[in-house]
Amino acid sequence: MNLQTVSDIDETTQHRLLADEQRRFVIRSLQTARNGVDMTLDEITAHLERAVERTGSEQIGSRRDLRCRLHHVHLPMLAAAGLLDYDAKEKRVSLGAPWAVTAPAETL
Repeated sequence: MNLQTVSDIDETTQHRLLADEQRRFVIRSLQTARNGVDMTLDEITAHLERAVERTGSEQIGSRRDLRCRLHHVHLPMLAAAGLLDYDAKEKRVSLGAPWAVTAPAETL
């Protein structure tokens, strides 16, 4: 898959992709992953749960519901746009390299 930067995507699609807080969080998590640019679905789920607990920014429901939304909605949507690679069978996510978000940080 050819990965893209946010600036390579038309503005309407950027807004749709980045409008959701959980999708923005997935991108940030992958950019700052301790183990490089590759994370499992479970790692992203746990990371998002901890972030929401710290900030109280949104209600995410159960861990199972969150994992399901990530697996069936958010990760496939970001992968279809070329912003990340998602291996649904192995449940692994990566940004690949080289890749950089070129949109202002406050939009993420």
